[in-house]
Amino acid sequence: MRTRTRGRATRMVAGAGLTALLFAASLGTAGASSRGASAPGGAGAVNGTATSPFEDVTPPTFDDGTPLAAAQQWMEVALSHRTRRLDVLAKAVSDAKDLPGNVSAGLAKLVATDSVGIGGLLGQVSSATDLGTIDQAAASMVDDYRVYAVVTPVVRTTLASYAQLAAVASLQSLEPAIGAAMATDSKSASADRAAALYRDLLTQLGDVTAADTAEVASVLALGPDSFPSSSGVLASASSTLTAAAARIASARQDVQGIVQLLAAPGLARMRARLGAHG
Repeated sequence: MRTRTRGRATRMVAGAGLTALLFAASLGTAGASSRGASAPGGAGAVNGTATSPFEDVTPPTFDDGTPLAAAQQWMEVALSHRTRRLDVLAKAVSDAKDLPGNVSAGLAKLVATDSVGIGGLLGQVSSATDLGTIDQAAASMVDDYRVYAVVTPVVRTTLASYAQLAAVASLQSLEPAIGAAMATDSKSASADRAAALYRDLLTQLGDVTAADTAEVASVLALGPDSFPSSSGVLASASSTLTAAAARIASARQDVQGIVQLLAAPGLARMRARLGAHG
């Protein structure tokens, strides 16, 4: 845990400002604000569950005149929000059907480590007898765990990457039927157009596999201590996911085009399979 020396320079929330912030946080208001640089702000959603209103970049500090009970309440709200987020992430990992076993275990460990640590901070805050202890817990909450800045996007990006790779595998499973249909209609007027679509299909699927596999390896190497350099890796991964989604959509269009161009035994079955993956 990181420690911090209290002094006159530590200023964030006190008095009426703290009371207003606690009220906003209790409502889950994303627009809650304070007078310091580390004001809370919205952080997106996981599986439709609203996130904590607290930002996860600069650790909060408390004015020397802040009542201990008020600082404890503020921190308990912040920590409880993080606990709920981690619970959502743990369930998402547990429910994921597309993750390899080692990846699932790695994500589960990442989330569990944060959960244990945040739980320990809740105990530290509730038993604190001075603001210095609260400040230390606040610094650790952000610097040591990065629930929102690192752990959340690592889990979400990994789940999305493997979902895309599963979609690629589903489309690749159609290739034998496509090949058989192309062989049957090899001399038809549409054969060349179908072959061009098939080549594009293979290119799109290969590009998605290569890009997502490379990005997810970089993302899985991240941890709370990788911040702030993690931001660049996560931004790159987000761009890759967006591009991959477009390529998968293009690949599906290729398959649909091939189905429309060719008339061969088994085509109806291929149409049915395509519908299942569309």
